[in-house]
Amino acid sequence: MGNCGSNPVQSDSSSSPPDYDNYSPLSEEEIMKRIVSSESSKVLTYESEPGKPEAGTFDIRYAYVSQKGYYPNALNKPNQDSFCVIPKFCKSDSCSLFGVFDGHGSFGDTCSIFAKNKLPYWLQEMVKTKQQETGRGIHDLTKAELEEVYTNAFITTNESCHRAAFDDVLSGTTAITVLILGRYLHIANVGDSRAIICSQHEKQTNKVLAEPLSIDQTPFRKDERERVKKCGAKVLTIDQIEGIEPIHENWGTELGKEIDEIGDPPRLWNVTLDKPGTAFTRSIGDACAEGIGVFAEPEHLTRELSDLDRYVVIASDGVFEFLTSQTVCDMVHSFTDPLDACRKVVRESYNLWLQYEVRTDDITMIALYLENIKFASDSSHGEAESMVDRSLQAIEYQKTKRMTSSHALRDMTEHKPVRRAMSKAKRRMVLDQTRRMSAAAEGFEDFPLEKFFVEKTEEETARLASLTKANFLFQHLMSDQLTKLYSVFEKIEVKRGDVVIKQGDQGDKFYVVDSGNFEVTVRGEDGIIHVVMTYDEGGSSFGELSLMYGKPRAATVTATSDGIVWALARQAFKAMLMRKVSHTNLIKILKKVDILKQLPIPQLQRLCDVLGEQTFSDGQNIVNQGEKGDHFYIVSSGECMCTTIDPKTKAEKELQRLKTNDYFGERSLIMSEPRALNVVAVGKTSVFSLHRSAFIEVVGDLHELIAHDQEKKMAMRQVQSTTTYRIAKHTIQGVNYAELDFQSWACRYDYGFLGVYVHKRAGSLAFQMYTVKVTSKKKAIDQNIDDQIVQDKDLLALLSRPSTFVPVILASFTDAKCVYSVYKGEVVCQLSEILSTVENFDETASIFYASCVIMALDFLHEEGVMHRRVTPECIWITSKGYAQLGDLGCAKEMSGQQQFTMCGDPSYLAPEQVKSRGHNHTVDFWSLGVLIFEMLTGELPFGDADTPETELYKNISLHAFGDPVFKSAANSSTLSPSSIELVGLLLHDESNVRLGAGPKGCDSIKSHAFFTGINWKDLTTGRVPSPHADICGTKTSVNTGRELEVEFVEEAEEVREGLPEGLENF
Repeated sequence: MGNCGSNPVQSDSSSSPPDYDNYSPLSEEEIMKRIVSSESSKVLTYESEPGKPEAGTFDIRYAYVSQKGYYPNALNKPNQDSFCVIPKFCKSDSCSLFGVFDGHGSFGDTCSIFAKNKLPYWLQEMVKTKQQETGRGIHDLTKAELEEVYTNAFITTNESCHRAAFDDVLSGTTAITVLILGRYLHIANVGDSRAIICSQHEKQTNKVLAEPLSIDQTPFRKDERERVKKCGAKVLTIDQIEGIEPIHENWGTELGKEIDEIGDPPRLWNVTLDKPGTAFTRSIGDACAEGIGVFAEPEHLTRELSDLDRYVVIASDGVFEFLTSQTVCDMVHSFTDPLDACRKVVRESYNLWLQYEVRTDDITMIALYLENIKFASDSSHGEAESMVDRSLQAIEYQKTKRMTSSHALRDMTEHKPVRRAMSKAKRRMVLDQTRRMSAAAEGFEDFPLEKFFVEKTEEETARLASLTKANFLFQHLMSDQLTKLYSVFEKIEVKRGDVVIKQGDQGDKFYVVDSGNFEVTVRGEDGIIHVVMTYDEGGSSFGELSLMYGKPRAATVTATSDGIVWALARQAFKAMLMRKVSHTNLIKILKKVDILKQLPIPQLQRLCDVLGEQTFSDGQNIVNQGEKGDHFYIVSSGECMCTTIDPKTKAEKELQRLKTNDYFGERSLIMSEPRALNVVAVGKTSVFSLHRSAFIEVVGDLHELIAHDQEKKMAMRQVQSTTTYRIAKHTIQGVNYAELDFQSWACRYDYGFLGVYVHKRAGSLAFQMYTVKVTSKKKAIDQNIDDQIVQDKDLLALLSRPSTFVPVILASFTDAKCVYSVYKGEVVCQLSEILSTVENFDETASIFYASCVIMALDFLHEEGVMHRRVTPECIWITSKGYAQLGDLGCAKEMSGQQQFTMCGDPSYLAPEQVKSRGHNHTVDFWSLGVLIFEMLTGELPFGDADTPETELYKNISLHAFGDPVFKSAANSSTLSPSSIELVGLLLHDESNVRLGAGPKGCDSIKSHAFFTGINWKDLTTGRVPSPHADICGTKTSVNTGRELEVEFVEEAEEVREGLPEGLENF
């Protein structure tokens, strides 16, 4: 078989890999262990027309690299890519077969290995049979005969795959093969792996152009889509099945032309829409999909080589997910050795996968360098422009018999099916947002980290790596972060009897045991000391909670023998992981642009993420007058001069100067029109640039977005008239506690309570009943929550309009004992009370309350506020049974920066909070998922009340999308499929793809099948009946809690001096 992907990579190869400076969750050593490659490039010599030496010769120098994918939750998943490199195929010196096979499904690796072994075998057998029939060798077969045997080989391989011992019902493989017969390339393809040829543009230039040798067979292609539909396939994205997206087929109207989809691709389904879900239309294996038109008949192309052809690349879709064919062509062209080229392309693909995903696909590439071409006559092959046309004449589609137009194939060569390219610096900025913390949090940005470096031997560093590798706090860190982190660990030798940490002390260090024995004790309320745990092996650790958020020590740890521990200061840990990555200034600039100022902050953040960076030298034109514009620019440093050229005199006239933070070209984001001015760099000038296509990818249709935004605001105005709100606000202003008459008790906090009052002066005016939060100043200060009490009041007061689903604050005031916040309406209890007392809390009730919370989050996010504590205790239930999302003490205004404060209920924290990676408003969607889980099951997904906090955080941090969330819920068998699916989408460990995180925000959650029965407009106007309206109405009909109210107010201590400013000015 020749080289078929069995040789291990040689790290000391004569062709050393180039130096790549990119982030990676794997060390260089770990990456190299995942690679199979050529030991070095090899050379084959071919006669252009075998048997006719005078016709000329050429050489092919080839190499290959295959890298196993990185799956954080399946680190040992086998490489499902296989490949074959077979010189002297069919015993001919001028015939070779090259192929790449990309497996998928549970047995994808088995399928791809099977195909790479069996397809060459059957192809040789079919050629032998044809030779016996015709008496002609492989080089003398006609094009039709060769395609016949090629097709039969694919079909026979597929049939034998079905009969094999392994299961190919939902597993299979794609196959792209290139058969070289003299100067002819014969390509046969099933699936979405790809082959391209790179040709010199002109003999006098060094430019190379990529030309496709195959067209991906996916539902994006209209011809393939129509073919499988005739076989009974349903073509839908997952979002369309779930009702998130409308039913459409706007995936390109020309054969070969795909659109750049940022979501899930169109897939093929049976009539029940539950399988197979393939994103391709042809493959080997996939027995289930065969019934809906997914077959193994290949598409063929025959290509004659010319002296302008330079390289052939055969690769799996792991390469082309983020790299265009032309980009691959240019990268290959920059290397003289095909092995270096393969390494470069595979590594760049790996880096790009990790830029946009938490995993990588398997990535395989074969590079063929065409050299020493000496053809007898090339008169008919000298024009590069005719290459596409020659290829087109050879493309035949096995089922459709449809010829592709030159425009369609050219469209495909120019199409860029990748996500927006960024500079290396910008990519790092994006990665830092998710993997590092902002130095702004808790003042750690000024921590003098270098002064705390402790020199260590290689053995000590290796020992630290071994001791900490299993700790959940460090598992998400990359190798460069870990290396720096180890440098600030402090080695401490302890003696028997030494107290390492003491219960009740403020925690500021984390410890990992190297050697020795330690005892953990807790002093109970009765004063008795209890031994609760012992540590007697290296790798044990304590103090994780202190490392995360400075929590006081819950226990005492004492050495019971001499030993060694390694200590990590909390300040060093935070400062090491945090990097101040702030888009705040850029967002403020974008807010000034007329066409962008209506965009919500989360979308402005995304626009910042796709900004490119360019630098211009003095006198260089950034834009030219009269050119079609497609970029918007912000001056990041330097200065620009705007000029115009007089059409009559041709003289150039300066009109104005642009300095740092000025912008220009904004109209090009929404329309293609000639530039009105020249913009010229004055001195060295750098700019941020935003391409129209990137803008559209982020925000979609701007006009539609603005119209949608205005429609939502108009609806809010219609259903929530502020007339009576203003009357009530006017009436209640200037009130004091003596003017309020207590009516009923809603809920109690450690620092105060929530109650319903009547304003004695209101008389017959509207809103005579008010909800008042009463907070003891002394308790707020003692519990260190005074800032949260003030922030709750201030954020609610800053909201631009009222909402049914968020408390409306009408007034606030203070006296010597307490501070008071007065809210519109009557709150009767918290959702937690209904959850704990109502027996018939079913899915219908869960849907209703979840809908209210979604409306609240939608409102807050539009107002630029993330809540960060969506729990049953923060959800207030009104007298009408509706839910309001209150208690904004942990809330934060969205500024475009990542946030790092650990706040909220531990059971509801998102992985990015637990891992200290920085978080944004999408933590609210995670908490919503936990809330729905709790409402549906009465349990929590990652631990109950008895679960130790460190174990709870470990469970959260290790959760990955696709893990069964309801596996431990006692009544999960009664849950609807839509509820299980919704919770899984909300509990996505990657915040950027969590349901609700995209451009549509909460609308994408509202359109999920779980909420099919909710009329959102009726919900906004209060016409959707609450499942517990009767209970809530009863709670306000009786006067309850007056004794508690009197007791609390009387016992509250006066605080007249030393008040924090916020409470003093409340």
